[in-house]
Amino acid sequence: MSITIATGIDRMNEDLKVQIENVLNLKTKIVGYREYLLKDCYNTVIITEHLPGSTNINKLLLSLKKNKKRIILLMDSNNNPLFYTALKFGIYDILFDESIKEGIKVEDVINLIKSPKEIKDYAKIFEVMGNINDIPETTPIEDIKVNVPKVIVKEVEKIVEIEKVKEIPLYIPFKKKVLTVWGNAEFACELSQYIANNTEHNILLIDLDFTTLKIDYCLNLQNKINNSMNCYISFKNILESLSESSITKEVFIKNCIIKSPNFYVLVSDYYSENYETLKIYSINKLLDFAYHNFDITIVNINSSIRDHYAIEALRYSQHNLIPVQANILTLVEYLRYIDILEKQHRIPRDKQCFIAYQYKKGIDMDSLELKSLLNTNYYINITYNEDREHQRSNGYRKKLKLSEKNIQEYKKLLIKLDIATKPSIWEKIKSKTKKAD
Repeated sequence: MSITIATGIDRMNEDLKVQIENVLNLKTKIVGYREYLLKDCYNTVIITEHLPGSTNINKLLLSLKKNKKRIILLMDSNNNPLFYTALKFGIYDILFDESIKEGIKVEDVINLIKSPKEIKDYAKIFEVMGNINDIPETTPIEDIKVNVPKVIVKEVEKIVEIEKVKEIPLYIPFKKKVLTVWGNAEFACELSQYIANNTEHNILLIDLDFTTLKIDYCLNLQNKINNSMNCYISFKNILESLSESSITKEVFIKNCIIKSPNFYVLVSDYYSENYETLKIYSINKLLDFAYHNFDITIVNINSSIRDHYAIEALRYSQHNLIPVQANILTLVEYLRYIDILEKQHRIPRDKQCFIAYQYKKGIDMDSLELKSLLNTNYYINITYNEDREHQRSNGYRKKLKLSEKNIQEYKKLLIKLDIATKPSIWEKIKSKTKKAD
């Protein structure tokens, strides 16, 4: 038996190749794109949907199956519709991970190569879901009705306990993010703090709003900032060093404020004359450095579309978050800005993500109206929290207490931004059972 390795993750490809050849004494080759598999591959293929290529992953799997290839499919989660599609195609050698902090071990793949799975290994899923052929490939997990006998849940709990003792290292197909928050420093800080508190990702918050220094208030950093000139010097030092390609991550962090072990803040200053001075430096180099050295970079900008830094950040980021009040005047204003940015600066419209911030049901536009006006640019609501009002009045001296609804909304937002994964089917089953009890 010979094996083609096509995960699309370089480090995993190399480790799999070494272990398969050394442990199993099998011939291997690494393939870097989907189309090659249609032309030439060994009888066994290890693949993930992260493998680059223009061929649809469903069509690729079906073609390989018709050519009688054994497919070992590695997935982030069994919550992905591709999982059910694979089962329909008769692909049973599937490994998936249930957590953004975990992944698939090489030894798990080795064991699967030696001991192929069968349809009976998915008996519990079929028992819960019903006939797999009744579920179309595009059906989201939320739309599938689950009726769970209690005995199954007990079995699932045992499985979860075993999963907790997995060894590391594990492979995470997590993609680093640069997110720009447009015109709302409070939300930028709240989002950054939430991610830092609830994940193990390293977070960098960059303040590129030179009009007002709000970040220090929202994060209560006044005691860590001696004066604005020190911020200016630190910020300028970083930009100068980046222009000369002579800065390390350690030096960069020394010029940041360390909010927590995984949360760093780079502040600028509010002197407009310094803004004009710093415009000669490339913000792209700053964002490139941040992207390569931190898991998630959140950039705070002001709402002006004439601001040099704002335009560069909006162009660079994968997602531009627009947390605003859900009223027609504000939304129409930003929609006009988006039109201008698309026409004059070629910033794609599909990067813009509206968030109805401090949303008041019954007062703000309802969700159907928002969807009708904003279409796919409408992302989520962050519900009104009275504690935010108190925070603004007392100068953010106390930590914000997120409501349970806010917590659930932020969880959904992280999923939409691909920072977190959806709960697995097993987690959904457990959650339903706990509520029933």
